[in-house]
This record gives sequence, structure tokens and C-alpha cells, in this order.
Amino acid sequence: MIWDKKNKSKIEKIIKILLDFVTPQGIIVSFVSIIYEKELINLAKKEISPSHIIKILKELKRINSNILDSLETVAADILKKEKLLETKKDEWTLIIPLDITLPKKKLRINNVEINLLSSRTIGSKLNKPFYKYSTLSKNIFPINGKEIQGKILSIKTEAKNFYKAYQNISAILTLFRGIIDFSCYFMTTTLISVGAKNRTKLQHPERIYGLNNNTDERYYLDFVLPPSNSKSKSINPTKYEQDIIIKLLNLFSSIPKQSIIYLVADALRLYSQAMDQEYKHNYYLSLWQLCERLVLNDPKDGRSINVVNRLDYFAKFLGGIEITTTLNKQAAIRNDLVHRGIDKVTEEDISVLKYLSEEILLWLIEKSSQIKSINHYTKFFQLKEANKSDRKAFLDMLKFTENLNELHTKSGANS
Repeated sequence: MIWDKKNKSKIEKIIKILLDFVTPQGIIVSFVSIIYEKELINLAKKEISPSHIIKILKELKRINSNILDSLETVAADILKKEKLLETKKDEWTLIIPLDITLPKKKLRINNVEINLLSSRTIGSKLNKPFYKYSTLSKNIFPINGKEIQGKILSIKTEAKNFYKAYQNISAILTLFRGIIDFSCYFMTTTLISVGAKNRTKLQHPERIYGLNNNTDERYYLDFVLPPSNSKSKSINPTKYEQDIIIKLLNLFSSIPKQSIIYLVADALRLYSQAMDQEYKHNYYLSLWQLCERLVLNDPKDGRSINVVNRLDYFAKFLGGIEITTTLNKQAAIRNDLVHRGIDKVTEEDISVLKYLSEEILLWLIEKSSQIKSINHYTKFFQLKEANKSDRKAFLDMLKFTENLNELHTKSGANS
């Protein structure tokens, strides 16, 4: 069952209301239809998307039924057909214009191979047109593939369509850009006293292209970027920066789930997203979000006290400075922004969070062979924050259980 029968009367009432909004083209958008569509999704015990709801409602309208049993039958049939479609996947090559110079041309992130190429290398693949990707229409807004110039990243992935292929590599692309920004902007201040400007070193491309290697379908996706981020630049990292980039890429060649590398990869994606922000207040909030992730603050906990205390610890431990007052001020600035819409962010406030997050990131990278997993890192905070009595009790019991295990092993061997 997708929906609980105990909600039968409520669900059937919602269906009856929504069916009045169904047309051959889809659902008429209104406050009522949006709210009830969302309510129907949230009442489901399985994952249901808005596109599923549209298909379900159109079929219910066709068979002229608004009862729960019909809803269950129609929904189950649609989900079953979709699952069968998802098993059929094609190989896609994603072509991503990013003009960066690196000594290695074959890269790997999380077991996905990335090739850094010149557009000339794949020139023959660019002779046919690419079409704007749309789920509603095919072969719309064609563009000449020869417009792809300069250096590109080429990534292969398997997916049922171009958009799913892009989703497959989106996190890898963000991590790659985070690695570049972290390597080139570590411990730098990017003041923007005049106007708004993004800080990223390697801008997100305005357009990404996809080539279906099985059917030769060709599509592109356009991205709406801030004005200051709309012109991509050629990036030529120094030899020192290139060495750091390659070391980090080697570190992330495989990213086991729940490892500390998994956490650092998350953090570098957040770092990249922060560097993309055009306005100070968004940059600040993105850096605060990064700090929350780096100190394992529970996202459900809206309080700032844990973030402040753990950042303060790292400031003392890594930098030898005590900035409790400053960090409390940062928390107040964040709370004013989030809860009251008051923007008091200065470049100095941004620098505090940027420097601290970079120091913690570097420390986690350096200690990744010792703090091997997120579980290890959680225990690190638990022990650090425990009082002397609790720490002694923990160490005593650890020694006690180790002795018990030894005795158990010896007795087993003797028997």
C-alpha cells in the first residue's frame, strides 16, 4: 500500500478536489492545487513526485474515479512501469566546458573517470546539432556543436535520459570546482567593497552538453548564472597550486560512504557553493552552513551554541587564539539574517568563517589516516566535550573490556 487506509476519507476528499483541476495538458496551477498536491505526496508512504501525481490524476480523470482503491491501483501501475524504464539505461558522455590547465589529463573522482580534453580532440562528435533538453518537446532550439571551443571535461555515465545523466555527475562537478577553489584561494581574502561579485576561481559553465553513445541523441542544458559569473575565464594554476589540486584529486579518487573523506568531500562541495555566491549575506550563510557540517552540528538543531563551542575549540587548537566573543557575534549575525532578515555582514565577518573553515578542512585532510570515519570524528567530539570524570570512566571501561576480551580469547584457546 502506498497510502494508509486510516487516511481514506481525507485522501478521497483531496482526490475529488484535485480532479477538478485536471485538464488534458496537466493540472491547473493554483494555491489550492499546489497545497493539496503536496499534501497527497506527504501522505504517501513511498516516494511520490509531482510528476507521478499528474500522471495518476490524469488516469483517475479518464476512468472517472476518486476512490482510494483506484488511486492505489493506478499509482502502483505507474510506479511499476517507471521502474521498468529505469532499468534501461544508456551510456552518456557529458561535455563540460571548463578552461583549466592541469598536468594530468585523466582524472578520477569517486571512481568516475574524467578526461580533460581539447574540443579539437572530439571535433568529429560536434559536427551535428545539439537540442535544448525538454521532457515536453523534442528537437527544439538546435545549436551548432562547433560552438564548443577550448578545454572541456568529458565524463561518461549511465542514465535513462540526459537530465538524469547530469544529476549523476553534478556532485562530482561541484566537488571538482571546490578542489580548485580551495587549492587556489586557501587563506586569501576576496574583498568586494564595490558592487556584487562571485569569488569562485572556476565558474560553473553556462551550458553543459550531453551525447547519448547508444542512440546519438544530443542535448544541452542552460544554467542561469549571476552576471558576474557569466563569463568563464581561463584558469592557469601555479605549479604549487597544481600540486595541491592533484594531491586532492588523488585523495578523492574513491570516496567510501561514512569515511572522513566522504565528510571532507561534502565540505568542499559546500565550499564551492559558497564561493559561487554573489552577495555577502548569501556567501556568509553558505560559509556558516559549511562550518556546521565541519563540526558535525545536527541540522535539526537550530541552536548555534554547539557550532560556536566547536569552532572556538578549533580556533584555540589550530590557531592558538581565543575568539569566543567574535564567534558569538557571528552566531548573532547569522540568526538575524535567518530569522529577522537583518543583514549586518561585513567582509571581516566573512573572513572569520572562511579562514576557520579552511583550517578545519586542511586539518581533517591531514588527519584522514587517523580520523578514518565520521564515527571516529563523532567520538572525537564526544571525548573532547566530556568532563575528566567521564573521560576516566570511559578509558577505565575500555581497558576493562579489552582485558575481558583477552581472558575470553585465552580461555577459548585452552579449551
